[in-house]
Amino acid sequence: MEFMISKQNKIPMRTLLLSFIIFFHWCSAQETQFTKRPRNDVRNGPGAYYELIRTLPEGVPLTIEKTEKNWVKIKSLDNSEAWISKNCLVDKKPAGNPVKELTKEWLSPATSKTAIAAAIRGFAQRFGKADEGDPSFLEYAGEMQFDTGEYQSFLKETMQEISPKQMEELGNVQSMFSEYENTLTAEGIGAGIASRVAAKGFVKDAALLKYINLLGMYLVESSPSYDEQFHFFILPDARTNAFSVPGGYIFITKGMLDECENEAELAGAISHEVAHLLLNHGVKEIKARTALFKMEKYMQNVQKLVNDELRETEKSIELYSTVLYDLVHRPKTVAIEEEADKLAAVLLALSGYDPRALTQLLKKTETASKQSLSKNYDQEQTYSFFDLKQRRDHLQKFIDGTLSHIKGKMNLERFKANMK
Repeated sequence: MEFMISKQNKIPMRTLLLSFIIFFHWCSAQETQFTKRPRNDVRNGPGAYYELIRTLPEGVPLTIEKTEKNWVKIKSLDNSEAWISKNCLVDKKPAGNPVKELTKEWLSPATSKTAIAAAIRGFAQRFGKADEGDPSFLEYAGEMQFDTGEYQSFLKETMQEISPKQMEELGNVQSMFSEYENTLTAEGIGAGIASRVAAKGFVKDAALLKYINLLGMYLVESSPSYDEQFHFFILPDARTNAFSVPGGYIFITKGMLDECENEAELAGAISHEVAHLLLNHGVKEIKARTALFKMEKYMQNVQKLVNDELRETEKSIELYSTVLYDLVHRPKTVAIEEEADKLAAVLLALSGYDPRALTQLLKKTETASKQSLSKNYDQEQTYSFFDLKQRRDHLQKFIDGTLSHIKGKMNLERFKANMK
């Protein structure tokens, strides 16, 4: 049996049936997956440095058009470029959650970029004590310090020195990372705390901020949380310090920048703060401190009942914002710092930097801390509450046992060019 196309060409029915089977298989290959997080960011390109266009809730079915590394292109209702990370997707509908219609979620104003920004600003004003913060910072913090072309150039320049074999040998350290998820609430509260910190002044050197954010973006992208967009800022503080708050806001002081002698050391300072966020240290501390506050209140009520004199607590902790703001100015425990040091060293190795740069920076920080403490003995010093030498020895032991084969780069020339 034959199917006539024209007088000159004839297609056998077997070939035609095979073509239909191939076409059907191609159509069915466009699989459907479901969003798994409460907040799933959709961007206009395959990377966290691309513009956020909307967020989707848990349980929305998405048609996958193609995959590019850790990102997938999804079918959008308005035919726009729409990409989402693999971290946000599962093959089966999340248990206990009804499937949400993409039409309703895609067109909802609640998922738009403007609505997301407004929600973050709302949380910031509620938890960050707007009267004490810098309102302009909230607008400033939402802006990208570089465009996609600049990041691609930075990425190409950085990656060309990394050995693929070295990356393969680091596969066993991926288990050290926790699953990180930046919720809208955490980002909003963090923005409020960051605005209070920035109210004292922050560096607005566009070129320097671009460099710091390019480097920070690259370090985050080298981790399993590659789809998170963190924000990096510089404080005009002469002390050697850096800190982070939930939501992805990281501050590094001018004093810390001055201590760094190459890009690897700067990457070490940034990676340590990124590690605190990826390990959810701030969120865990908030829960612990809030529980402590509730216990203090309970004990005060008990004392009232027995007519005992109330003891004054060191500081009343009534809002998450107060806890967070306090955390910025108080050193963490040695155990938490050591955990962040180890993950930072792994992050340096995954990014192609020499993890020993962090031990070098800790040594400089230790020296700077001692000098500062001797000059300002009556002032609270950031690093005077725990043993930096203990941290450095602990980190060196970890590197010798796990990362001794890593021979990373320092990127001295690029560092000098951007820090001048």
